[in-house]
Amino acid sequence: MKKILFSVLVILISSNLVFSQSSNNFPIPTGSAYVLGGANSYYKAGAYLTMGNSNFGGFPYLGFNSLLTTSSSTNNLFSPYYTSGGAGLVIRGDAAGSGLHFMQGNYGSSQNPIDFTTFYEALTLNPNGNFGINNNNPNYKLQVSNGAIAIDNGVTNSLPNCFRAGQYLTIGHTSTGNSPYFSFNAVLNSNSANTFTPTYAAGSGLVILGEAGASGLHFRKINYGGSSSAVDITSSSVTEVFTINSGGQIGINTPTGYNFGTLALAVEGKIGAREVIVSANTPIADYVFDKDYKLKSLDSLETYIEKNKHLPNIPSAQDVKDANNTINLGDMNNKLLEKIEELTLYVIQLKKENEEIKKAIEEKKN
Repeated sequence: MKKILFSVLVILISSNLVFSQSSNNFPIPTGSAYVLGGANSYYKAGAYLTMGNSNFGGFPYLGFNSLLTTSSSTNNLFSPYYTSGGAGLVIRGDAAGSGLHFMQGNYGSSQNPIDFTTFYEALTLNPNGNFGINNNNPNYKLQVSNGAIAIDNGVTNSLPNCFRAGQYLTIGHTSTGNSPYFSFNAVLNSNSANTFTPTYAAGSGLVILGEAGASGLHFRKINYGGSSSAVDITSSSVTEVFTINSGGQIGINTPTGYNFGTLALAVEGKIGAREVIVSANTPIADYVFDKDYKLKSLDSLETYIEKNKHLPNIPSAQDVKDANNTINLGDMNNKLLEKIEELTLYVIQLKKENEEIKKAIEEKKN
C-alpha cells in the first residue's frame, strides 16, 4: 500500500505539486493543531486533494475536500476545504496491510472538523482482494449489503450489459422487448434482435425471460444443433418448455399465446405419474342405490340412446368439442361410476327376470 501511495506521490510532485515542510505555502484552517514538517506532513494538489499519513491508526490516506487537521494519539479530525462544507471522501489505507477503505464524511454547511470515526465506509477492498459495497468485511470477490445493483437495458459496445457467474450463467436485460432474463449457455448479442449465442455449441441453451411491466416468466430452450451461430429467441428452434403467465397460470410445452381460460395448469403432451388424486366436486354416485332413485327402464333407455346418441347424464361429443375438447376428470369419473352402478341394477333386474322364466319353464315341465 505504501508503495502505491509513494508512486502517486512521485506523479503529483512531477506535476508541480506544492509541498510544505516548514512553511505555510498553502492555507490551513484556523485553529488547526496540524504540525508541518513532522510525521503529519502532507502533499496538496489543487484546491481539494491531499495525501498524507495519520498518527492515530497510522494509516496513509488520500483526502478529497478533506484535510487532516488534528491527528493525535486518540483521534483523527478532518476539515473541508470547501467553504460551505459539503461532503468529503477519504481513501484510507491499512497501516500494516494492503486494504483500502473509501470513507465518506458529511461536513454539513461549515468548515468545522469532524471525527473520522463518524465517516461512512461506502466501499472496501480488503487484503484478500474482496470488494465490499456497504460492507466493510466482504467475504466474496464482490459483496453488496443493504442495496441493489442495476444494469442498463440491452447491449452496448458489442458487449451485453449483464452479470456473469462462471462460464455459462448470465443475468441481464434485453433491449428489444425490454425483458429481464436469466440465461444458461446463452449470451445476448449486440444486435437489435434478441439473439443468443452459446458458450458451448454442442449443448442446448435455456433463457428464463421475464415480461416488461408484468410478472410472467417464460422458460425457453434453444437448440443450437452444434452451431455457434446466434439464435433468435422467437425462432422455431426455440421451444417454450415452461410458462408462468401474469395471472399465475402454469403451462408446460404450451405454445406462445396459449389460451389458458380458467385452467391453473396446462400441459401440451403426456403426463406420467404413479398416482393422481382428483378432488370430487359432487357426491359420489352411490345415490343410484337409494330406494328413491328413478332408474330408467331399459325400453326408455333404448329410446333415449336412439334419439341422443349418448348415455343420459354423459356429455356428448359435441359438448366436449364446445368445451375446447376438454373434460372435467373428476366429474366424468363420477358419471361413469353412476352408469356402472345403474348397469349393476339392470343386471340384477335381468337376473331376477331370468330366474322367474326358469321357474315358469320348470313348472310347465312338471
